[in-house]
Amino acid sequence: MGLGSSRIMLSVPFQLAAVALPILLLPFLARVLQTKGLGAFATGQSLAIVVGSVVDFGAHISATRLVVAEREDSSGLSRIFSDTLAAKIIAAVVAASVSLIAAFFVPVFADDAPLFASSLLFGLAQGFNLFWFFGGLQRQLTGSALDFGARLVATGAILMWVRQPEDAWKAMACFAIAQLAFVLIGFQLSRKWTTLGRLSVRAGIGMLAKGRHIFAIHVLGTIYTGSNALLLGFVASPEAVGYFNGAERLIRASAMPLMPLRQIIFPSVVARLKVSRKEGARLIVKIFILYCLVMAIASLIFYFGSSLVVKIALGEAMSQAATYLKVMAVVPLFLGAAEVIGVFWLFAMGREGTVTWVLAVVTTLHIGMMLVFGRQFGGIGGAAVVAASQILMVVLTTMQTYGRR
Repeated sequence: MGLGSSRIMLSVPFQLAAVALPILLLPFLARVLQTKGLGAFATGQSLAIVVGSVVDFGAHISATRLVVAEREDSSGLSRIFSDTLAAKIIAAVVAASVSLIAAFFVPVFADDAPLFASSLLFGLAQGFNLFWFFGGLQRQLTGSALDFGARLVATGAILMWVRQPEDAWKAMACFAIAQLAFVLIGFQLSRKWTTLGRLSVRAGIGMLAKGRHIFAIHVLGTIYTGSNALLLGFVASPEAVGYFNGAERLIRASAMPLMPLRQIIFPSVVARLKVSRKEGARLIVKIFILYCLVMAIASLIFYFGSSLVVKIALGEAMSQAATYLKVMAVVPLFLGAAEVIGVFWLFAMGREGTVTWVLAVVTTLHIGMMLVFGRQFGGIGGAAVVAASQILMVVLTTMQTYGRR
């Protein structure tokens, strides 16, 4: 095993631990914040996710590929670093401006300015994460350690500081401040490998243009995975939305390890495909088998142990969410399959446009089905739509993969 492979393997525990911490916090937040506070926190978290996705603009894939190609060229690496940072600043200005306007129309934010401010700060800090840079250098361990450090500090602060439903903003502030601190540490560490050149608006816009397909995928993906409770709220009762949201959060939590694993493994897949497409394909097949096995276990646990999982994670008051969880139990398996086909094959081969097209089709159908079946069957209808949409995603990406080899 080479030094690069050793670093990758050492970074896995850090990333998995970073993912586990927010999941372990869920029972604590559900009991301390209660229904109203947890809802406010979830709203702020949604804003942070959207803002972070906009600021990142797909750099974790598009910029990582550029760093892999230029990591032996110090001047080229400095240019990529500077241009990517310029792009993120432009995206951050846009995201913050739109968020400030939108806050006036969101009751939770209009009534709780500290929650809005901390949520926005958390999203901006997430967007400036440097994992794309360290990953491209095959220094995943550095990026993973920074990510884990931020989550660990935030978790400790929340356990000490958050005590009542009105403390939702405090929980978000813990995440925001910790993330910002470790991003600044990351920038300091980056000076070991590169220097920050002149920031150019033109170069930043050019970098945004290069990542336009992945940026579109981020926006569509956020709508597809992050707005289900909002869509269901238009046509179903608040109680149904509450049970649905609790079950969906558990489903999405099972897929959280996919993101850090993607950040760790993706640069290696790109590098392997650059040397040999055949060797790269073999690696992707191994990843596919691993992902599907792990996510199949999650699906089985959710289906056969839905009542126990809900009782442990959400409490007795949310026991009805077990039915919703069972309906969506198939989602983790198909999430794993879609991740490998879409990211590790189509993205790595530079076919972002294909993924954008598939996601646009699925998201459009998903919104329509959510409104129709949610009105007809309530939260259970919404849960069925989530499962059906994820299966459709795998079917369409597979058809596109074999249709253009």
